[in-house]
Amino acid sequence: MKFFVRTLYVILITFILFGVTYFSSYTTSKIRKKNILNIFVWGDFFPEEVLENFEKETGIKLNVNFYTCNEELILKLESSDGVGYDIVFPSDYGVTTLRQKGLLKPLDKSKFDFMDKIEPYLLNRPFDPNNDFTIPYFWEVYGMAYEKSKIDSTYKASLKDLFEGDQKVIMTADPVEAVDFASHYLFGYKKYLTSDEKKSVIDLLKKQKKHVEAYTDDRVQYMISSENCPLAILRVSFFWKNYEDLSHLKLLLPKEGIFTSIENVALSKNAEHLDAAYQLINYIYKPEIMAKQLDLSPLFPACQETLLHTNLMELERYPELFKEIQRRNDFFFTHYVIPQESIREAWVEIKS
Repeated sequence: MKFFVRTLYVILITFILFGVTYFSSYTTSKIRKKNILNIFVWGDFFPEEVLENFEKETGIKLNVNFYTCNEELILKLESSDGVGYDIVFPSDYGVTTLRQKGLLKPLDKSKFDFMDKIEPYLLNRPFDPNNDFTIPYFWEVYGMAYEKSKIDSTYKASLKDLFEGDQKVIMTADPVEAVDFASHYLFGYKKYLTSDEKKSVIDLLKKQKKHVEAYTDDRVQYMISSENCPLAILRVSFFWKNYEDLSHLKLLLPKEGIFTSIENVALSKNAEHLDAAYQLINYIYKPEIMAKQLDLSPLFPACQETLLHTNLMELERYPELFKEIQRRNDFFFTHYVIPQESIREAWVEIKS
């Protein structure tokens, strides 16, 4: 009898210890899972100190993965159905595709404490008319950088110089943007191209190729010189970021329109860590935090008050260009004027 009681006691204690261990392990696992946030973002988008300080302040562990283009972001979310990703940062034309494929989660904008600070002209754009899925974070435009000695003070920049001139040029390496620029030059704004228009665009880009010194954005300072390549189309942030190497150039906006790119914040369709996600989003929209990112890459902020925390208004042409953009109303956003699935095929044809 004593043996039976002792055995029963041992079994009971074992079950209790097992239960406590299991519950403790399960609870710890849940806490750890809750305190994780998975971010998929452009490389060099955030300074390391911004992410590190957020982790220290909140105890939330950030798992950060990087992509190099919107197509890579789209493919990753599509192949995973958005599982394993919480916050993503798509550009405008990337948003269009992600919405069409149902890969974004609607935002609860009541959780944001900065919506009234966002510049109105960045909201309700065609790629997300009511900002149901995205909010703008940073934006920039494409400018045309000319050798100063080759133009006078009254010169008006034009896409014609890019496609019809005899000089060497630097061209964007993004096929969606390249096709869109060429389409706009030939036909003005087009939502979609017909088969004949598509052929004309491809023919124009093929013709341009013999004058292209390089297809690049971020190596302009190494490629352009007064001797052999006096013109580049580039994101204006690269111009200011490398101004010491590009001071012999003048940056102008093409008369055909302001070609704009907005980098947006969004939630993946199957984002799990929503509380942490909203916490990070509110954190990165703080003016002093957004200003740290601008120090890394001189874009335009979605919240203009951020500029009070930076020295960007002291950069040559930055305030002047900013005011010019705000005066004009001819904004154009990069989009797929030919189907996404055929853009790579067209790009291979153009560059082969």
